[in-house]
Amino acid sequence: MVPLFAGGAIAQELIFQPRVSLGYQSYSFDIAGDDSLDVETDYLLGGLGLSVQRGRFFVDLYGQTNLTEAEDDEENFAGAAGIDRSSKVDRYELNATLGYAVTPNISVFGGVKYASNEIKSDFDSDDALIDALLGDSFFDVDVEYLGPFFGASYALPIADVGALALSASGAYLSGDTTVDAEIAGQVIADDQDIDGTAIGFNFGAAWIGSLAPLSPSLAKLGYVVGLDYSEYDFEDGNTDEFSEETLRFKVDVKYNF
Repeated sequence: MVPLFAGGAIAQELIFQPRVSLGYQSYSFDIAGDDSLDVETDYLLGGLGLSVQRGRFFVDLYGQTNLTEAEDDEENFAGAAGIDRSSKVDRYELNATLGYAVTPNISVFGGVKYASNEIKSDFDSDDALIDALLGDSFFDVDVEYLGPFFGASYALPIADVGALALSASGAYLSGDTTVDAEIAGQVIADDQDIDGTAIGFNFGAAWIGSLAPLSPSLAKLGYVVGLDYSEYDFEDGNTDEFSEETLRFKVDVKYNF
């Protein structure tokens, strides 16, 4: 994430910036040691946020979810000819950030990240007999993680039109995965818990601009066009448990009060 105040003046008055976000995200989830459970999908995302700044300090709250269905279809599931898996993902993410502008161009920040992913998979087959045997087979995975993150950003102002901002952050997350599965009437997993911790990283780049050059009446409106990448590998001791990888492009439109 890139702080929205990066590259801006250090405000002496209290400034509020509510915003709406729209973007695209590529998402992958892997359970270690079982490639058949891997999920890769993409979707449109939507988010709401609020930033507050006074002096060198700023606070940012942001939440997002997928706006379109995130689907992943796999033919011949786990090498079984004629059995297809269809997965759907619902993902929610919340971030609370406290930051400090060391200079107008350099900021440090920290906060708390929470994410919840619900992955639901169904099975079917073009073969009527296999399809009947599958019945109401399912494979559901719920993933949650929570933890602190810390990072820094640098913004390079470009004339009077905006700033190019770069950021990097690291997070220490505690994650929990719950698996429920039943295939062809056989219970494979019943609320099976897989726990782990991760030290992961996020890298981002963004263009921060204002709509004021288009019209004086739009002086209070600004925008951020950003791209960021994150990867978290959860382990229990030295044992890999599960991992998550995201690539996100989004556009924020914000209003300055």
